[in-house]
Amino acid sequence: MRTANERRQEIIEILCEKRFVKSDYLAEIFGVSRQTICSDIAILTASYPLETKEGKTGGVYLADGYYIGKQYLTDEQENVLRELTGTVNESQARILQSILSKFGKPKGIRERK
Repeated sequence: MRTANERRQEIIEILCEKRFVKSDYLAEIFGVSRQTICSDIAILTASYPLETKEGKTGGVYLADGYYIGKQYLTDEQENVLRELTGTVNESQARILQSILSKFGKPKGIRERK
């Protein structure tokens, strides 16, 4: 039997692969109630860029671009690169923008202190 933390880690891994799942699906996979999954999602939302949607098309969504283990720029690093973009030539600005696109945090990801 999995611990709650193991289950939550597996939920994030599933979301990284599928990007969207229904809570009923997760409840079935883990053999727990839908309410348990909803509690897990509420806890995970504090650390991961998750969104939930109710209704027929509802479920749990993981922000585009987020993957476990991916290294992201810090807010300070992103700010410096954005500032530099306005001070360099067009070719260098494109390079800086590609770095920001590749390593910048997707919207909704908070920096951990």
